[in-house]
Amino acid sequence: MIIEMIDKKENIEKMLPFLEKNVTHGLVTVAEVSCLETDYIRKKEKELAEREQEEREQMQREQAGKN
Repeated sequence: MIIEMIDKKENIEKMLPFLEKNVTHGLVTVAEVSCLETDYIRKKEKELAEREQEEREQMQREQAGKN
C-alpha cells in the first residue's frame, strides 16, 4: 500500500516526528517535486476561491440577520 501526502514543506516536516514514532512496519520517503500548474488548474482554483468567498459572505449575511 502506498499513501501519498502533498503539502507545503513546513507542514510535512511537522508530521515527521509523528511518523517516525508510529510507522513501525513501513517506509517513509520524502521528496520535493516540481508541478506544472496548467490553465485548467488555475481556472478551477479561481472558481473554488470565488465559491468559498460567496459562502463566507452568505454566512456573514445570515449571522447579521440573526442579530
